[in-house]
Amino acid sequence: MTNFNLQAMAAADTDELAARLNGRDDSFLRPADTAAALRTMLWKEFELSRLAFGWMPAATTYERKTRLGRFGYQHACSAKELHERIKELPGSLNETKGTPEHIRAQYERMAIAPSDVAFLISYQFLLQRLRADYDELT
Repeated sequence: MTNFNLQAMAAADTDELAARLNGRDDSFLRPADTAAALRTMLWKEFELSRLAFGWMPAATTYERKTRLGRFGYQHACSAKELHERIKELPGSLNETKGTPEHIRAQYERMAIAPSDVAFLISYQFLLQRLRADYDELT
């Protein structure tokens, strides 16, 4: 390789690094942006946990009750893991404020269902949206 080729490669690498540092490359998030995105996920997991546990007594079959209990437990564990990760990042969690109003209202509307079957359909919809949000982060 000639000296010119090496200089051109080094310049290209430097330009790529500068682009990433200047925010032109969307493949990486800053720690504060990561914390903000994870906070949203945390509150969604928390609300799904509340929904699952809240509907557990109203479920008509034992199998549905145990599934809802398991779903609530899984969401609570995910919320706990997200909370631990967010504590490592800059920014605050604003725990005293609780779930942001727009998220809470959205999830409460889905919780109002005439039957446990209708609730499970709403729950599945919310879960699919949560998974899509997670996919956007990766």
